[in-house]
Amino acid sequence: MHSPTQHIQFQFFAETKQQLGHKVALCDLLIKPVQRITKYQMMLSDILKYSQRAGDKCDVLEKALEVMKVVPKACDDMMQVGRLQNFEGNLNAQGRLLFQGTLQISDGGPNLPFRGKERRVFLFEQSAIIADCIPPRKEYGNPTYIFKNQIMVGGVGGRWELDSYGLQVNKMVLDENVPDEPTRFILTSNDPTQPAVFVAQASSMDDKQKWLEKISAQLDQQK
Repeated sequence: MHSPTQHIQFQFFAETKQQLGHKVALCDLLIKPVQRITKYQMMLSDILKYSQRAGDKCDVLEKALEVMKVVPKACDDMMQVGRLQNFEGNLNAQGRLLFQGTLQISDGGPNLPFRGKERRVFLFEQSAIIADCIPPRKEYGNPTYIFKNQIMVGGVGGRWELDSYGLQVNKMVLDENVPDEPTRFILTSNDPTQPAVFVAQASSMDDKQKWLEKISAQLDQQK
């Protein structure tokens, strides 16, 4: 469901598109600058290759190419987050987006039958947000993500739980292994207000390793 303000905005852009006789939707136009960035990467790569052959100094070109490798990924991350709906919290309060991607998520622990559903998972500094994936309605459209669950990584609003040694306690617990299931891992929320257990299945061992590295690093960082 969209808010009244969003409905007015959609109506305005739909009417403008009709008046101008444009066939392309606004969301399709907004992706054009991001698509152009990937062309910059190819162009800089060619310039760097020929500059190296010519024996020119290439320090600046090398730095520019590195930036162009990072920027498209950051743009895609932000666009994916922008498709998240029905999240009632403040996304800015979740901190920096560390990693995002698609996992098969099954509610409940490893002792229950695995009933994985395709979910988009956004790992922020302060929480992991799990969303349902809604496929695009048209062939070249974009998916939509509907908020389902949230696991806090650490304390909320500056409030931390402490153990008997006075150390901060993470609210998220990572179990890296599931017996006989090499691509699965477990995320548990030990927050008493939101207890939950999720079994996640990655698309490959490489994909699982990326998730484990990002989650483990953030849990260590929080402690």
